[in-house]
Amino acid sequence: MTSTKRRPKRCSFIAGGDRCERDAVSGGLCHGHDAQARRHPDQDLAPLHAAKDRLCEFEGCGRRHNSHGLCSGHKQQLRARDWDRSQLTPLQRYAPQDDKDIARDDGLRPCAFPVCPRVVGPKGLCHGHYQQWRRAGQPLKDRVPDITDLQPLRISVGKCTFQKCGKPHQANGLCKGHYNQAREGRGLATLRQAATQCGFDDCDRDPHARGLCGAHYQQLLRGQPLSPIGELPYPEGLSDDELLEWICSGEASTLTEGGCRIWNGSTDPNRYGRIPRWGEHLLLHRFLYITAHSLDRATFGDSVHHACHNRGCVNIDHLEAATARENTLEMHERLSLKKNIALRDKRIAELEAENRKLRISD
Repeated sequence: MTSTKRRPKRCSFIAGGDRCERDAVSGGLCHGHDAQARRHPDQDLAPLHAAKDRLCEFEGCGRRHNSHGLCSGHKQQLRARDWDRSQLTPLQRYAPQDDKDIARDDGLRPCAFPVCPRVVGPKGLCHGHYQQWRRAGQPLKDRVPDITDLQPLRISVGKCTFQKCGKPHQANGLCKGHYNQAREGRGLATLRQAATQCGFDDCDRDPHARGLCGAHYQQLLRGQPLSPIGELPYPEGLSDDELLEWICSGEASTLTEGGCRIWNGSTDPNRYGRIPRWGEHLLLHRFLYITAHSLDRATFGDSVHHACHNRGCVNIDHLEAATARENTLEMHERLSLKKNIALRDKRIAELEAENRKLRISD
C-alpha cells in the first residue's frame, strides 16, 4: 500500500476573484488573515501586502513598511502620540554638511562636527558628539542639530602609559588591566602574559586552565604526575570483546584508589571518553556497557550512567543503564545533596564560632 502526502489547505479568503495563496492554519484562514479577524472582528478582511514591496502609508514618506502600515520612524511617532494617525508628521532628514562626504570609498561619511574623523551615527553625529548634543538639550537649527556649542572629543592616548606595557589605552592613560589595578588600589605592576601554549615541556596544545592544555589539566585534577600526552595507539583488527579487554587493561586506563578506572585516551569537552567504533566517534562508556552486556546497539535506547559520578571512568561495574529522565533526576538530586551538605557545613562552622565566643565570655 502506497501513501500519498496530503496537500496543505489554502486560505479561504478571496478578493477580486483571486484566492489567497497562503496555507490555512486556523478557521480556514492563513496566519495574516486570521490575525486580521482577531484584531478587527467588526471589519471585513483585506488582502495582505507583500512585505518586500510594501511602503509606508504616510504620504510622501517612501520608506519601507515595518508594521501598522508605517515605517519604523512613523510607527514610533504613532506610539508616542496615542495612536492618533492625524498627528503624524514628516520625518526629519539629516543631510551631510558636505555632499562629497557620501562619496567615500568605504561608503561611510564622518561626523557632522568639523574635523571629527569618527563615523556618523544618530542625527548625523558620531556617538560622542551625539551624547554632547543630548546633554546640551538637543538644540536644533533649521531642523538639524545645532553643533555650535559642541566641543572636540578627547583623543585617546592610544597606548598604555605604564612602562613597556604597550597595550591599547582604556582610561586614565592606562590599559584595561592596569586601570583595574589602579581602581582596586593595588600598586601598578607588570601584567601576567597569557599563555600561548601548554606549560608542560614539549606540549604545543592550546592552554585550557592553570597554564595547561585540557589533557594535562585532567592529569593535574586526578593527582597524577604530568606526563607527555599522545594518542593511544589504537589496536587495529580487534573484535568488540577484545577491544573491551584492552580498554580495561593498564595500557589504556589507570586504576585509582577509589576503584575507578580512568581512561587515558582522548576525551570530549564534557570530559567523556570517546573512541572510533561502529562508524562513529562513540561515547566510550556506552560502548563498554553495550558490549559487556551483549546488548543490541540498534535497539538499546537508554542512557548509560556513571554510578561513581566520574565521567572518565571505564570500570564496567560503575556503569548502569538509566532513562534520560532518571539520569536527569539523579543529577539534580546529587547537586541538591551537595548544596545541602555545603549549607550544613556552613551552619556547623557558624555554631562552633558562636560556641567559642560564649566560652570566651564566660
